[in-house]
Amino acid sequence: MVNKENMVYITAMKDALKNKLGILEKIFDATRKQEIILAEQELDTDRFDEILDIKDILVRQLLDLDQGFQGMYNRVEADLKKNKTEYKPQILEMQNLIRQNTDLGVKIQALEQRNKQRFDMLAGKKRQEIQEYRLNSRSAGMYARQMETQYPQGQGYFLDKRK
Repeated sequence: MVNKENMVYITAMKDALKNKLGILEKIFDATRKQEIILAEQELDTDRFDEILDIKDILVRQLLDLDQGFQGMYNRVEADLKKNKTEYKPQILEMQNLIRQNTDLGVKIQALEQRNKQRFDMLAGKKRQEIQEYRLNSRSAGMYARQMETQYPQGQGYFLDKRK
């Protein structure tokens, strides 16, 4: 027999799964925006950081939904297992929502991995540019010091020393 109180929890669980799907879609969209930013010639770090902040908020919302879902599931788990046939439509709907959430989660992970590889490549290029700048700067500084010691202030390098 279906417990009305448990039906309220089951409906709330379905709503939580739907909300989770919506949040995952927002995370996927934000990750796609990051992919576009990473593909541009010049990395817009401000926009990239802004999207990271948005994703952080969304991930926290996901964690809250997951905790709430687990709490509700713990309350109705025994009744669901005991009365599978009575709750079959609700169980099937939740399984479908969980499948959709999982599929979207896998897509997000794959996109995140590609973005990470692209970001690492860009970071490597920037590190190399910084090292080259430091090397060039150091070389120019050493050249200037050498010129100062060989030809003190006031003595030109091309000055004819004959009188």
